[in-house]
Amino acid sequence: MESLSRPRKWNRGIPLGLGTTPDDTDIMNFTSVGRMTSGKAENVLLTHGVRYYVTVEATNGAGMTSRGWSSGFAVDITPPELTEVTAGSKLWIGPTDSLHATWKSQDLESGIDKTEFCVGTLPVGCQIKSMTERLPNSTDVTCSDCRLKPLWDVLP
Repeated sequence: MESLSRPRKWNRGIPLGLGTTPDDTDIMNFTSVGRMTSGKAENVLLTHGVRYYVTVEATNGAGMTSRGWSSGFAVDITPPELTEVTAGSKLWIGPTDSLHATWKSQDLESGIDKTEFCVGTLPVGCQIKSMTERLPNSTDVTCSDCRLKPLWDVLP
């Protein structure tokens, strides 16, 4: 009988695997992560649109083994679609006007996680209003603090 004062035997390493179904390791065979509670899979070729599951296995000092797996994750390598971007009906705005913009966005693979906007004097520029986060599925913004700045405040 083992003495209660002796440390309990821990397993030598927790195996971590990766598969296309729960409890499967068809992508990456079990690899020990030691006694860590996290690990990483390196140099693994993952495919766009495929769902993957992490499986872990633990064995106690008595030789009893249990397996568990993640709820899965999908690989998405394409950006969201952004269409029908408009900046209101005015061609010109003055210092006291507000800017109103609308757009449509979608991502069929993994959804929209974040939406941001900025206002600039150049394409992809943010000289007037810096990048500002909106609700993930926002489709419009009214920017009342998008004020025009004198030219000497914009130029370096």
